[in-house]
Amino acid sequence: MIVNKRNTAIINHKRMVESIMGGFSYVESYFVGDILPDGKIVQRKPIIRVKHNYCGKEYNVRPDVLFNKNNIKKGYECPKCCGTYQNSIHYKNPEIANMIECDEKGQAVDTKLISPYGHDKYSFKCNQCDRISDKPKRLDIVVNFNYSCYACGDGISVPEKFVGKVLEQLGVIFKREKPFEWSEKIDEIKISQLGLGIDEKVIEKLTGTKKYDFYIEDYEGKRIIIEVHGRHHYEDNSLTGRTLEEEMSNDKIKKCIAITNGQINENEYIEIDCRKSDFNYMKDSIKKELKKILDEKILDNVDYVKAYTESQKSLKLLSWELYNNGKKSSEIARDLNMSQSRIVQYLHHGAELGKSNYDAKMDRNANRIIVKLVGKTCIKEFNSLNDLYKFLGIRMEVYRKYIGENNDVIDKDFIVKKVTKNNQHTKNLIEKLKQYDGFKVIRSD
Repeated sequence: MIVNKRNTAIINHKRMVESIMGGFSYVESYFVGDILPDGKIVQRKPIIRVKHNYCGKEYNVRPDVLFNKNNIKKGYECPKCCGTYQNSIHYKNPEIANMIECDEKGQAVDTKLISPYGHDKYSFKCNQCDRISDKPKRLDIVVNFNYSCYACGDGISVPEKFVGKVLEQLGVIFKREKPFEWSEKIDEIKISQLGLGIDEKVIEKLTGTKKYDFYIEDYEGKRIIIEVHGRHHYEDNSLTGRTLEEEMSNDKIKKCIAITNGQINENEYIEIDCRKSDFNYMKDSIKKELKKILDEKILDNVDYVKAYTESQKSLKLLSWELYNNGKKSSEIARDLNMSQSRIVQYLHHGAELGKSNYDAKMDRNANRIIVKLVGKTCIKEFNSLNDLYKFLGIRMEVYRKYIGENNDVIDKDFIVKKVTKNNQHTKNLIEKLKQYDGFKVIRSD
């Protein structure tokens, strides 16, 4: 009788595995007192050994777990792999899959068996500079936030670079990471006065200067701000150092001060949802938001595949290449729509790694400027922009706003037009610069 019961149970186990568990094969059944392959003895309930046909892994599982209602309805998932090829990192994100060098124990892995959403850590080989990550990284974090190489990573997200490349194709002139006088030194009192109903403890963490991802000073008479929002603007993420409440509150603050203090039209403050790094998701989101300020027909002419492909390139690597080909840091900054200080940081790092020929002294000399009267001979020469600022009696931010944004021409009428507050400070500024009205700042070659 015992033998018959055992045989009947084996037949039932085999039938249920093959009929209910798609993608699995029955291997063997073990009953109370039997010895398992790992040497353990079955104590109370039978054990079924099954094999997942996709990954070939075998493991033991109890019948009541294997055949519960939930698994019968949804299908049993293999705990050893991603389940199917269509669920693998190799299929869903081949670019990241190709960068996986090994697991955190240094063992080679098959990316066709790995889920892109697992918490396991892996070492990655940068697809731009071939350097292996200094420490293993969690795969789901790399998938959601993209891989940032410690050697050549530029600190700018792929979604931001994607938007920048789209704007460049459209011929739109913009500035990155733009701070304004009205967005500087935002303290707790200023935030409270906005009336956004933000908790005081949250406000304490959100003071300081607010910078905006993209600023378009003049597009058909519009002043436009574009903010690109990644996953951390919609979901909690410990990597940013902020809670979701803090991140969303900061977004509200930035938008409110741009509209109230910066006099940006609410319809020209654009927030692009890039919570997913998927190409089609980002493309659709970019088009959806940009059509609020741009003609949809123009947006349809953008080569989004090209823009996305170019967004994968490290701006740090590109700055090294441009410098090694004879460009100055100031020229690289203009070409890449970035601040010169950021470019200099990139070049310094490149020199440390032996990737760029950067020489700070030579670069400073190369970036010397001279000031000329328009149409007349040179009257004054400076060794640096800082010397020019001192000569004019103004700060760098003032120069950029009132002179740099006017193609480096000192124009009293332009300055008056740009002034937003008619106070003693601005009166003094106009008085300082009006004696140089018509001067143009020219960088020497």
